[in-house]
Amino acid sequence: MSQQEFIDIFNDCIERLARGQSIEDCLRQHPAYAAQLLPLLEAAVVVKRTPFPPAEVLEDQARVWARIEQALPTRMPARRASRPWGQALSFAAMLILLVGSLLVGYTLLVNPPNPAVETLTPTLTATATATQTPTSTTAPTATVTLTSTATQTPTAAPTSTPTRSAASTGTLALPATSTPAPATASRTPTATQAQTVIIQGPIEAIDGSVLTIYGLTVRLRANEPLLAQLRVGVQVRVEGTLQGNEVIAPRISLLPTTTPTSGGRGGTGSPPGGQTPPPANPNNDGNGSDDDGSDDNDDDSGMGG
Repeated sequence: MSQQEFIDIFNDCIERLARGQSIEDCLRQHPAYAAQLLPLLEAAVVVKRTPFPPAEVLEDQARVWARIEQALPTRMPARRASRPWGQALSFAAMLILLVGSLLVGYTLLVNPPNPAVETLTPTLTATATATQTPTSTTAPTATVTLTSTATQTPTAAPTSTPTRSAASTGTLALPATSTPAPATASRTPTATQAQTVIIQGPIEAIDGSVLTIYGLTVRLRANEPLLAQLRVGVQVRVEGTLQGNEVIAPRISLLPTTTPTSGGRGGTGSPPGGQTPPPANPNNDGNGSDDDGSDDNDDDSGMGG
């Protein structure tokens, strides 16, 4: 192995290290000189990583060259006669080689290349995982619809048959005026009817605020102002609501007492035979007319009202 060949190989390895290759790459390129290049390249890497002043670098390079020259054989071949220009060319070549080596070493010291770093690339493995999605099932819901039917049940009007004789004429007017109550929302709604009645006649009995007229029970208010003036036999006019066998009378008025006379529809006398007139038909139309077409207002006018 010649000195020049080893220097060229060393310079090539230094350039490879400067380009970022590793020492192993350089040794694989020159396996025959691996043993000699390994310590030199390791030293070059250490020197490259250590920031030394340029003066010290030059001194170290000089020492290296001195050791290299000492390692070379001192026996020189016999010189042949050469021309002066040949010696000048040899000196110039050596000078160029030395300057090039210095420049390469200085470049490595100033800009040390980054050593090759192996980068591990993770490998992603996609694994399909089956995910069960719950499915909600809606059960059918039964819907019950209640239909309310309003049934009106009319209440039959009572028929009063008085058995006593009265000197005055009394009239029981039951107008067919019904006020149906609104049907309530229930399973079997039942609407009730309330009837408004008008009774004109004498008082048969008094028990507190309860009167008896033509056999019917008439219930007055407890604070009725006319209670102090009511007596048995007094003619009164009662307007109230029929509930069962009782008449709830919120309004009552006194009728003037007249002397009964005989004959004529316009008078207030008792009918032939001394019988008490029956009450008016409760199924009339509320206009004051009974079944025979006569007007109740004539009787009222005949009573002096």
